Amino acid sequence: MGLTEQIMWGSAVLVLCIVNHVFGIGIAMRLLMKIAKDKDHPWLRDTLFLLVAVGAVTLLHVIEVWIWAGAMMWEDLFKSLSEAIYFSLVTYTTVGYGDVVVGPEARVFAAFAAMTGALSFGISTAFLVTYISKLSRAGGPSWS
Repeated sequence: MGLTEQIMWGSAVLVLCIVNHVFGIGIAMRLLMKIAKDKDHPWLRDTLFLLVAVGAVTLLHVIEVWIWAGAMMWEDLFKSLSEAIYFSLVTYTTVGYGDVVVGPEARVFAAFAAMTGALSFGISTAFLVTYISKLSRAGGPSWS
């Protein structure tokens, strides 16, 4: 892959992941607002609220790692799906062990996976801080 192709393809996968993340958070927010309206079972409401918030964020990150692994396989950067998933996970989370790497023809492309993870974790953190802070207020979450 040439540099221009790496930038274009990496940007496209990044945008796909961010759209996935934003829509997923939006769906989770609507579900959380419905859960917050239950005033009869505060313990169950708060537990379900936290489970949905954390579960949604976790699911979105897993989907995005799979998207990146699929893109890596599409470009024939890895011989096996497990290797592509491992590399995508390590890169997306910016751990970057370095035991599995891509060649110079895909380094810029792979760096977009790290940028996707950084952006997505930022969105997730803001979402969780906002919604979990509502749990710490007296009476649990409450929206109209």
